[in-house]
Amino acid sequence: MKIRHLFASTAIPALFAALPGLAFAQVEVTDERTTGISTSSADGGAPADVIITSTGSITVTTGVAATLDSDNDLTNAGTITTTDADDTTGVLITGVTGNFTNTGTISLTGAAPTDGITPTSDIITGTGRTGILISGASPFTGNVTNSGSVTVLGQNSAGMRLANMSTMTGDFLHGGTLSIFGANSVGVDIAGDIIGNLAIGGTVRATGENSQAVNISGDVSGAITLTNAISTSGFVNSSGAILTARPDLAGRLALTDTANLRQAGSAIQISGNIGGGINISENRNPDTNALVSTGSVTMVGSAPAILIDGNGTPIAIGIVAQITDPADENFDAELQYAFVNQGLLFSDGFLDDMNATTFSLGDANLEGGFNNVGAMRSTVYRSGIDPLAAGPTPDNLARVIVIGGGGIAQRINNSGTITAQGIEAGDAIYADLDNILAPNMVFATAIEVLAGGSMERLSNIGSISAVVIGRNGEAVAIRDASGTFITLDNSGSISAFGVNSDPEFEQATSFNLIAIDVSFNTAGFTLNQSVFTNPDTEEDTAPAIIGDILLGSGDDLINIAGGTVDSRIDFGAGADRLLISGGSAVTGSIVDSDGQLEIMVTGGSSLTINTPDNFNITTASFDETSTYAPFVDPSTGEASVMIASGEVAFADGATIDPRLATVLDNPSASFTIVRAGTLTTGASFGTTRGENSPFLYNTVFSRDPNDPNTLIMTLDLRSVEELGLDTAQAAAFESAFEALQNSDSLGAAFVGLTDQQSFTAAYTQVLPEFAAAARQFVMANVDGTTGAIGSHLNNARRSQDKSGGLWIQEFAYYADRSLSGQSEQFRGYGFGITGGFDTSFGPFHTAGVNIGFATTQVEDVLGVDDPMDVLTLQTGVYGGLEFGNIGVDLYAGGGYNDFESNRRVEIGNFNQTAAGNWSGSHLNGSVNAGYNINFGKYYVRPAIGLSYLRMSESAYVEEGGVAITQSIDGRQSEVGTASGIIEFGAMFKRNRSWMSPALRVGYRNDFVGGGVLTTGQFTNGTRRFALQAQDFPESGILLGVTFASGTRYASFSFDYDADVRSGFIRHTARLVLRLIF
Repeated sequence: MKIRHLFASTAIPALFAALPGLAFAQVEVTDERTTGISTSSADGGAPADVIITSTGSITVTTGVAATLDSDNDLTNAGTITTTDADDTTGVLITGVTGNFTNTGTISLTGAAPTDGITPTSDIITGTGRTGILISGASPFTGNVTNSGSVTVLGQNSAGMRLANMSTMTGDFLHGGTLSIFGANSVGVDIAGDIIGNLAIGGTVRATGENSQAVNISGDVSGAITLTNAISTSGFVNSSGAILTARPDLAGRLALTDTANLRQAGSAIQISGNIGGGINISENRNPDTNALVSTGSVTMVGSAPAILIDGNGTPIAIGIVAQITDPADENFDAELQYAFVNQGLLFSDGFLDDMNATTFSLGDANLEGGFNNVGAMRSTVYRSGIDPLAAGPTPDNLARVIVIGGGGIAQRINNSGTITAQGIEAGDAIYADLDNILAPNMVFATAIEVLAGGSMERLSNIGSISAVVIGRNGEAVAIRDASGTFITLDNSGSISAFGVNSDPEFEQATSFNLIAIDVSFNTAGFTLNQSVFTNPDTEEDTAPAIIGDILLGSGDDLINIAGGTVDSRIDFGAGADRLLISGGSAVTGSIVDSDGQLEIMVTGGSSLTINTPDNFNITTASFDETSTYAPFVDPSTGEASVMIASGEVAFADGATIDPRLATVLDNPSASFTIVRAGTLTTGASFGTTRGENSPFLYNTVFSRDPNDPNTLIMTLDLRSVEELGLDTAQAAAFESAFEALQNSDSLGAAFVGLTDQQSFTAAYTQVLPEFAAAARQFVMANVDGTTGAIGSHLNNARRSQDKSGGLWIQEFAYYADRSLSGQSEQFRGYGFGITGGFDTSFGPFHTAGVNIGFATTQVEDVLGVDDPMDVLTLQTGVYGGLEFGNIGVDLYAGGGYNDFESNRRVEIGNFNQTAAGNWSGSHLNGSVNAGYNINFGKYYVRPAIGLSYLRMSESAYVEEGGVAITQSIDGRQSEVGTASGIIEFGAMFKRNRSWMSPALRVGYRNDFVGGGVLTTGQFTNGTRRFALQAQDFPESGILLGVTFASGTRYASFSFDYDADVRSGFIRHTARLVLRLIF
């Protein structure tokens, strides 16, 4: 070991004038050392500062490696180690004055069991190891700073420890990395008192049974700040590796089989007084403000991630802020709390049926309360009921914030996210789909105040949510069992959700979803909800509450001045008030056990009841801009009745929009909706239709002739004219409405439609394909084939020598009928290949046979159906005649057609499909004649043509959603067409080849045909429909262009044609290749 003596300079004359002859020595450890060193004797028996340089190291097998036991400083930039040495300490600091700084490595290690992890084996050998220990009868004065690495492997050990009954005056600063591995061990253990601050800006990871990352049982006069990752877990695999991700089913079973279910202690436990509060925040570069690290706490296991509990002795946590005067320019409202989370706090049960709690408070007072700006989450996993288990599985809870007995947080402020989630272990429950495990209850609670705890006020502009993903369970966003919670100010989101864990959604569910439970309150509770305006962006955020609201026996006030509430509100007893204003919407049900409830709806707001239950109140008033929506249940013939002991008043302009469970059984029905002591209405009340009334019905309001204080609502089914249906739609209405009556879900979807546009779009979805699209696209497929044959015969006539040969053609087309009418719109495209073989025969210069196929997709313009697929197979015979300049083409053929449709009906939450598959056949023929008038290389060719197509389609029954499937009868259709075309072209010939461009225009008329008749019925009904499609436009303009070329042995042509009609256009392109033999 090299020792360097450094003496104080005479540049500090005042100090050394007062202390003549006194010198300060420094001792550097620059190489390997195997015995410990103490500052009290480092300089040849005299005290000195000790520096272990980056090249120096101390390795001991017993005792202490480095000791600060005199008024000096100790610095480690090198390495301090012990290996398999019990009851050893890396650095010991006694009751002196000085500073300790670690920028190097402190490592106290041990060996893992050679036989792996078993029920009787520990995860590490050795005990009693401490990286940095502050211990002494006298207080230590100075700072302890770690920006290096501390690693300790051992049972009953610690990374950094201030011993019990010891005191430190100064700051305890950890900014490096700290890892502790072993049962009953602690990363940062503050058992004594700190007169100063505790700052954890580095990482701390603890692994082992009952292990903890941070444990503070002593008092800290200053603040506790955490700006980096803190984590604790008790789970390791069979080789001793730390488990950081939830294992799959096999991995979880392996842990259970080896009984390796060791639970760690809390990641952070505090049982001492903290004068300057607790702040989990960010660490930013002071020069650039760049984010360096974010404070986070992660707990893997059933212990709370953060546990603040005096364990029977009340403790006090002061506020974080040093400036508490709001007038001060440096005042920070976020820090006026005892606990401030600006980071990430997570708790994960990890294994099935383990609890998870993020923050737990007991026997402690948080001065100023609790402020969450960051994210807090708790997650548990729930097994199914094992039929072979000896007894029931205990309940497990996911809770984020728990205030227990003696815990006081008079105010909680949330502008971040607080999420509790309980999840069924789907990989285990649905492992055998033939034997799905029965459900256990799944519980998730975001904020819970237990009996004996205290929380007076909660302010929320963030998100507070509880989610259950399972089949049976309870999700609670906020629950107070202490009776101390009296005010909730909400400008954010408070919600409770239940989601079916079955990926097929076939398992039944039973959820209890509670947003706010203050049913233990007897003093009165106030809920204020208003819109939040971001001061930076000036953007408004609408608040929302989803889930039941359960109130107590006090005089309660629910004041909704913005946003939405979707809740069952149980007011309990007491003189209660419900105020709805500011364009708010309250939807759900109302229960008041003693009927002492005043309701006031103003400012464009609405009250919607979604259950048929009657409710008792004192008074209700609706101003001229408000809406009341009672619930109607056609299955029982009952409606929700507002029963008031006093006055119910509807001002002029107030509207009533009924909410129906489904369609009515009868075209007209009347329901009592208000029964009051005094019913007051404006002179024009009831004459204005509400924007959210079911479009299917007209509503009429009247007073009961036997009781003028009773309001009756009559619903009358609208006529097809009032519904705005066209002729074809109207023809199917009785059958379609029967389908609505026979399906509660489909009926519910339709009564939720409030305007003609959405109603028409939905109604069109339930109708079959009746617009002759199938015929038009089979005709397009046939036209593609006959057009190809025509092009081929033209090329054959132009051929200089031989006729006959093999030819093949590709064709493609696009057709659009999106402008025809509101219920018969379609568009589609197709592709086909046809070919043939021919030769000269008798009077025919070319005669032969052809075969081909074409495939088409027809899109639903108005709805959401998948495209209808049409496949056509075509064969026939053809021939070409020539009489001077007159050319005649003849064709006769037939074919097979296959159709596949997949109708989708998507209306609100309703979503069903109906698949149809049917076939058909067709016969077709055509004759075309043209006359060439030549002008040298150029020609004009007038031509006329006749064609005929007859098509038959088989009957079919759709498969799919029972509410919408239909049985469609077979149908037949035909079309006969006459056309006249004049073509302008040229023929350029060379010795061995020719080329011919052409342009044509013409007129086409369908003289046989008309609308296609589609008949059938819905499979769940008996009423038949007969839908006559509109007549297809009879006449249209034909436009086309051709480019053809050939030699003695081959010819090629490209054709484009367009058929343009009113509300319809079809484009066809053909590519023909002919080989001559």
